[in-house]
Amino acid sequence: MGKKGKKQKQQQAASAIRIRLADVSLNDNNDDSFRPPSGWAREVDEARFAAKQSPTASSYARLARAYVKLRLHAKCIQAVEKGLAFGPIIGVSQLQQDEPPEQEQLESYRRQAKRELAVKSEIDVRSTKELFQRCLSVEDDLNLDLLQCKHTSYKNSNYLQYSCLAGDVRLMEAIVAHGAAIDFPFLDHTPEIVAPTSWTALVPLCGTIAMYGQLGRAAGPQPTELKRVLDGQLDCAVRLVQLGANCDAVLTVPSNASAEQVTIFATLGLAGKTCRQLAKISKNAVLIDAMKELQEEQDKISKVHCRCGSRLPWTDCHSGQEYDACHHSEKNSDKANILYRYSPLAKCPCKLTSKGVVYFKCCWSETTRPTYQCDETGSLEKIVNMSLNTHAGQNVKEILIRRIMEAQENGEGPDAPVFPHLTNMTPQDMKLIAAQGIRKMGMASAAPDPRSKMRQWDAEIYAGVIERLDDVFHWNDLHWGIDKPELLLRTKEWNKALEQYCDDEHLTGSSRNAVMETYRASPLAVCGNAACTNVEKEVKEFQRCGQCRAIAYCTRECQK
Repeated sequence: MGKKGKKQKQQQAASAIRIRLADVSLNDNNDDSFRPPSGWAREVDEARFAAKQSPTASSYARLARAYVKLRLHAKCIQAVEKGLAFGPIIGVSQLQQDEPPEQEQLESYRRQAKRELAVKSEIDVRSTKELFQRCLSVEDDLNLDLLQCKHTSYKNSNYLQYSCLAGDVRLMEAIVAHGAAIDFPFLDHTPEIVAPTSWTALVPLCGTIAMYGQLGRAAGPQPTELKRVLDGQLDCAVRLVQLGANCDAVLTVPSNASAEQVTIFATLGLAGKTCRQLAKISKNAVLIDAMKELQEEQDKISKVHCRCGSRLPWTDCHSGQEYDACHHSEKNSDKANILYRYSPLAKCPCKLTSKGVVYFKCCWSETTRPTYQCDETGSLEKIVNMSLNTHAGQNVKEILIRRIMEAQENGEGPDAPVFPHLTNMTPQDMKLIAAQGIRKMGMASAAPDPRSKMRQWDAEIYAGVIERLDDVFHWNDLHWGIDKPELLLRTKEWNKALEQYCDDEHLTGSSRNAVMETYRASPLAVCGNAACTNVEKEVKEFQRCGQCRAIAYCTRECQK
């Protein structure tokens, strides 16, 4: 290639980089107010794809920046090494006068990542790495909350509590990322030196910080190792608060505490104090400010950090899209109980994959039944957001609105039941009413979309299957918007009811086979493009539309 050809190629590369940098400026990394439109977790995927399609120093700098924001420091260093191999791109630094060259940016990311990885932690120990591998294993149903890890101070600690007592913040954040509940109480199955089972991981941290906050000022400088542990415990306490830990947990005196411990607790006035009160006693501004920032209910929703370890609010991290529900509030008397989304980096609770896949890469985007975690018990709860047949749900909504308007026009009180004659309706009544509606209105009411093959079904058979369901729902073969766990469950329930229908109707031989073949539910979806006949070969193989989240297509071409 001649000089003219080389120069032209360099100009084309510079032009391509200029376009990409215009979309995602590297300098935005230094601006705390900047966040990618879909959040940093999805920015990693987009940046990785861009680096694969067009590997340059700039594309790898974008990827390294995303890794830095998510505190994935080892991966950041790998991206930096690949970016530095390309060398500077002629013309780009002149095009972006307000930004440092990619080489300098990459070096900066590498220094930051190495500085973070230099922090001493047991996360680098082989046994810890094996533990996290077990957490993601399909064959090993490991519960981190119940797994004992003895600390020298308290023998009944689990892994999260152990990491906090050791002041190992990197280990603590990794354990939370793998699904540990942050307010889980200390274990009660050991006869050794124990912490009260009413304590959470935050309680002894706040107690220690309060104690040394008073004793330390009088005692003077602390030994190096003690100072390292205390600094680590403070860091762990702040991170737990920012993750949404309960700051109203109370410090009680251990039943087998030594005389010295009892005296210290009594003299310093620590016993019976909440974590919030202990923070004030400690006079530690960092801890006090962290608790103040999340004191209001709205702040607990908007500012609480994602469980992945990024130290970013949910909406800046894994819940960057509007449909990513990162919390669920339930009113108990006058106080709202907030459940936060299960960690995106923990093993997916669906347990339907052949190998362990993290929640964010499996069922996270299937938001009809997102999984939340109770931090006190560690239990996982699915909150149903929509019925299997969304059209039927919309019909019910419209009927409810009309009934409420009629009640207002008739002067009925606000507490009057929307459907008085259905107030004491049993599940069996609901199934009969649903079946009667299908028989009366036909299959167009159950399958309004012309793409649905169910429009050709016999309404009598469809209604008969509904009557035999344990949990009434309307099956819909266009189930793009339903999450995989619910879809597989409903498929199994529908086909079981279909078998029962055939048994009750005494269908045998070819007649039974024909009904089973036609009306059997399948979790495999057709392409959302009406002109395309492709069908999934694996459940949830097709990608859903990023805007509506209600339709899936086999290719980008079919979506256009």
